[in-house]
Amino acid sequence: MIDLDNVEISFFSKEKRVIPLYYKIGSFSVTNIKLPDIIIHNKSDEQITLSKITILGLKKYREIISFNLYEKDLEETIKIVVPQINNLIKEQNIINPLLLTFGKTKLINSELSQSHILESGETTLIPLSLMLFFHHISLNPIDNLQINFTVNNESDQKVKEVPIELFSFKVTENYLFPLKGNICICNLPMNLSQHRKAQSQEFAIDIVGSDFLTSSTTTSMKVSDYSIFGDNVMSIGDGTVVEIGDKFPDSEMDKPKSYSEDFFIKLSNRMVPIIGVKNTMLGNYVIIEHKSKEFSVYAHLRENSLCVKKGDKVKQGNIIAKVGNTGHSTEPHLHFQLIDSINVFKANGLPIMFNNLPIREMNQHFSNSNSLINSDYFYVHID
Repeated sequence: MIDLDNVEISFFSKEKRVIPLYYKIGSFSVTNIKLPDIIIHNKSDEQITLSKITILGLKKYREIISFNLYEKDLEETIKIVVPQINNLIKEQNIINPLLLTFGKTKLINSELSQSHILESGETTLIPLSLMLFFHHISLNPIDNLQINFTVNNESDQKVKEVPIELFSFKVTENYLFPLKGNICICNLPMNLSQHRKAQSQEFAIDIVGSDFLTSSTTTSMKVSDYSIFGDNVMSIGDGTVVEIGDKFPDSEMDKPKSYSEDFFIKLSNRMVPIIGVKNTMLGNYVIIEHKSKEFSVYAHLRENSLCVKKGDKVKQGNIIAKVGNTGHSTEPHLHFQLIDSINVFKANGLPIMFNNLPIREMNQHFSNSNSLINSDYFYVHID
């Protein structure tokens, strides 16, 4: 008989909060949730098989909708993803790729099993965030999740029910967009292949300028030919500067069209020992703490453009720096995100709305959203 107390289930990311993205289309409520990646440890003395996972959307603890992941789905995904995670755990790289994607992860004492069938003492990872984004459209929106894990052994089958608390977050401060003028925003939260993969960047955006001819399609090798390069970056609200990085030289990234992942790996190997991981990955950056204990992050800033230092008090709209092309950047742009703690890698990303970018600017049919919601590019003029 299976003792479910011996089937230990936990989040892979230790500080993960499951925060829904939501909005309304007319009378319909839309909920989109990045599911948590799960660690399963077999503490029993016998082999167990994970044969099915059911994700339930609940309203006042009543089932509204469910999604099933079956044994074949689990087997195929684990075989692809877990070897990659094992390699990352073993790599002695100066930049921890697990931290960049998952934040602070659960301590793994041995290599993860590459199977959904676990021998005594074995542990595996269920990468739910890669298998299913929970997306629900209804007149009756859900308010919680539950994940049911069906576990088998030779003689028994049981279901372990794991409630997943949803943190329904919406900014309460009247934040203003960090740039002015004709703006092009890209890689928004509904673009699931971009920022949403990383825990702290789940609701991040990139601001790339307004003219595609001087953005990603330009043939120029000069950063100064990009329309957004050197634009003023402003604080979204009142707050205190709690961290800056200002040591990344523009000269290292002054030819965007020569960029490649191999180029940046070699560059980071040189830069991290000199300026540290954060300043290397984010480029020059500013982090501001706001009164609501939310932290705004402005990254890839121009060298020698920071107008603030740690400890400075800033007012909403104060210029804090200029747009650049430093750090892990493919072209001049501002990377912006809101997070729930000062550590930009371990924090949870938070949904963001701006007082001067109302939801109707994105789509006239949207309303009552907690997040910017387009997936790819959209243009807007901000005074």
